[in-house]
This record gives sequence, C-alpha cells and structure tokens, in this order.
Amino acid sequence: MPLQPVTLPGLGFLGLNKAKRDVPLGPQWATEARNCIVDAAGRLAARKGHVVQTTTPATGTPTMTALHEFVQNDGTLQIVAGTATKLWHSVDEGLTWVDKTGSLTPSGNGNWQFANFNSKVFAAQVGNPLCVKTTTGDFATITASSGSVPNNPVAIWAAYGRLWCIGSDYQTLYWCALLDHTKWATADGAGSQDLGYLWTRGTDQGVGIGAFGSTLAVFGKRHIFLFTDGSGSDRGLDPSTMYVGDTIEGVGLAARDSLQQMGEGDLMFLSQNGIRSMSRVLQEKQTPLNDITGNNRDWTNGLFLATTVDSAEFRSVVSPENGFYLLVAPDSNLTLCVDIRQPLEDGTYRIFNWTGFVPYSMMRRLDGSIWFGLTGGEVSKYTGYLDDGATYRFAFRSGFLDLGEGNTPWKMLKRLKLIAYSPGAVTAVFKWWWDFQRTFSSANVTYEGDGTSEYNVDNYDVAEYSGGSSQRISNIPASGSGQYFQIGLEVEINGAPFALQSVTAYYDTGRVA
Repeated sequence: MPLQPVTLPGLGFLGLNKAKRDVPLGPQWATEARNCIVDAAGRLAARKGHVVQTTTPATGTPTMTALHEFVQNDGTLQIVAGTATKLWHSVDEGLTWVDKTGSLTPSGNGNWQFANFNSKVFAAQVGNPLCVKTTTGDFATITASSGSVPNNPVAIWAAYGRLWCIGSDYQTLYWCALLDHTKWATADGAGSQDLGYLWTRGTDQGVGIGAFGSTLAVFGKRHIFLFTDGSGSDRGLDPSTMYVGDTIEGVGLAARDSLQQMGEGDLMFLSQNGIRSMSRVLQEKQTPLNDITGNNRDWTNGLFLATTVDSAEFRSVVSPENGFYLLVAPDSNLTLCVDIRQPLEDGTYRIFNWTGFVPYSMMRRLDGSIWFGLTGGEVSKYTGYLDDGATYRFAFRSGFLDLGEGNTPWKMLKRLKLIAYSPGAVTAVFKWWWDFQRTFSSANVTYEGDGTSEYNVDNYDVAEYSGGSSQRISNIPASGSGQYFQIGLEVEINGAPFALQSVTAYYDTGRVA
C-alpha cells in the first residue's frame, strides 16, 4: 500500500498560540516561534540580527537605557541617549558618544523619555527636572519666563505646537504656551488640567501621553481620556477649548514606554490586560478583554505583568518597514514581536518571541532603521543575520496535528519532506513528538552554502531569494506512530537568512478505530 502524504503548508504562519498548546491545532499555528518573523513571501523565517555601530563606547561603558533621534527643524539629525547617571549625544551615527549631562545630576535608573519640539530635544524622568538640549549645548534644566515649569514630570509628549507633561503628582496634565517651552503661565496660553476630577473609578495615576489625529490621549493605569476641541482647529487641538470627548474605563497603560504611535491614526500599548491598539479599544469599549494578544494573553501577561518585572524598564518600537511592534522587558530576558501588518480573522495579531540578546532601549530613525541600546555604552542596528557576530537559534514547534481522516486515526510515520529557503550553510534539526508525549525523535539535515546568492543585504525581496540552489528540498527518514503528531525545526542562524516553506509527512495507516 503506498504511503499517504499530508502536506503542511504555511507552518507557523499565524504565529504563537500558547492558549491552545495542549490541544490539537492546525499547522498554521506555532507553540514555539523563537527568533521568527513572517517574511515577504508569507513564510515563517528567521529574524534579522544586529550589528554594533559604536567604535568608542560611552565613557564608563554604561547601559544605554534610553535612545532617541533628535530631529531639528532644518532636518539635522543627532542621536541622544540616556543612562542611569548621564545624558549623551552622538553626531557620527553612534560611532562615538559625548557627555552632554552638563551641570545636571540625574537620579534614577535611566528611564528617560525624550521628545522633539521646536528644534530642541526634551528629557524627562521620574525624580528629575524637565530638561532641554539645543543642537550643540548640554542638557539643562528649563528656566521659566512665565509661570512655573512642571516639577519633575513623569511623562512628556510634543504635539499641536506644545509640550505636554504629567506632573510628579501623577494627577496633573500641563501644557506650555504655543511654540514656547519657557512659558507656563495661563495668560500666555499655557495651562493645566487636574486629572483627579476625571477619574471615574476612584483614584488613579497618570502614566503617559499620546496623540493621534486631532485627539490627545492621556493614560492612567485604569483610564484613558481622549481630549478634543471639537472644532477642527488649524493647530490640531486648541487647549483653551478642549474637553474630554471620551473616557475609556478599565483599560489603561501598564508601562509608559510601551506606548507607540502607529501611523497617523492609532496607538499601540501594553495594558493590564495585554497589548492593545487604540483603534480596537475604541471599537470594543465594552469588551476590555479582547486584546490583540488574545491567543497568548496568559503567557504574555505572565512575562510582562509579573510582580518581579519592573515596568519602568520596558521599551518598545514600531517599524512600518518591517511590519512589527517590539516590546522588551529586560527582567524577563525577552523581546516580544507583534506582526502589525494585518490582523488575523479573530482580530488578534501574530506573536513571536525573540531571544539571544536583550536591548535596553530601542528607536526607529527617520530612515526607517531600527536601533538598540546595549550594555557597554554601545548601540546597534537591526541588520544582517548575526547578533553582534554571534549566532542565534531559529526554533519552530507546531501544535499537535491529526494527520489522519475519518476512520484512520492511527499513523506510522515513514518520511518527512522539507522545503525551505537557505542560501547559507546550516544544519536543520528536525524533531517530532507523538500523542502529547514529552519524549521526541530527531534527525539532522545539513545544507552547503550557496556562494552565488546575495543574501547579506538589509532589505531583500522575494525575487532575490526564491528558486535556484537556495531553495532546498530534503527527504528525512522518520519513525514512530500514534494519532497526534507534532513537528519542530531548529536552525542556528549564522550570517544568512532561513525560511520554512512547507513540510510533507508520509505515513502508513495502522489499526482502524
């Protein structure tokens, strides 16, 4: 009797599903997807690595806990960075770093938040005064020309021609005069709003600020206030006529630096119920548990919302070019990758976990590149297929699959056929399990490198890596029997991309149920 083939296309295409890892799942789901993305061809592929850009580390080799691109009105660019005791800038693309702390004496853990405003860059951190830096100068405490500068603000945002802050009391929203960060008097157009009047569920604390369209979003831990002026002001939002257009209850911001702007009309952030997008929160205000990590909610919350994890150290970045939102928790030694290109049918998004290195800060630059702040006073760039010269592990594991149909539940596995893209020399390790057992069988497949392929480029499309000798087809002898079958694949990424296209399982049928 000929062997029965079952082709498993799109393996892991839908990302992680930790919620159902102990029950049968379709082949498009993964129960492990380490250092993965979905590539331009729709295949589960290895993420890129990172390359250190710094040649002379910041003095004292501190951990770069905050990273930001300072964009001036004339288009001049600098990189600024924060550490536990210093503020820095680089004018040579991160190669070297100059101490710009000036006379400041920073305290805290280096959890700075930066904002570009009117050709200056501003920095705020709990317990530190609001400070400002011009092109060549040091950071310095702001001196008010009218009113009083908010004392030690905990969050800042620049929008609608003003700088917005949440004060050290976590209860007051402040804004400066139009295009003047030194004026904070009401007579000059500055002002404040006591958030304590607005909480609908008892007391709360202001955590962060964001803006999208003509709406200013102010986040508490369990509330979100959406301010509007209702008039379509030419400034986007006029604070003299603004009011709370909507209040979202039971959803808030769990970590200030998890908040990221997504294009012009959305925000993404970590709430106490998982990662959310503002657009979906507005659509589903009555169902606060419908977060975009629904298939992995308990697993995600266990990693990011555990009491042992310091949420002040969370960092995030959005990359439209790569189609992902990254959220890192250094305490958890994990970076979560959320594929934001298109939601799944159930409204959730694809989720992957990245390991091997821990960025302590992240930023997207105007050119679309993604940069990371590291220990040792260095920064790196998301590119290539090595982590600062070191290999890293791509690992996929499916859920348990039922290869049979109808009255043939028992299968005896004979052979596996793998179709993958791999221009580099790698050894792929196949693993397979039967019927929810922990023991597994394994087999290796070794590929020689394809010297003609141009894979060491930062942005590659399907045409550059389809077909030819880089498209690998391998047949692997397999064994074992049972009803439910689980497959895994691990590859050490060593300077070249790798993508999993499909697996075909060939089996013989056994006893009839």
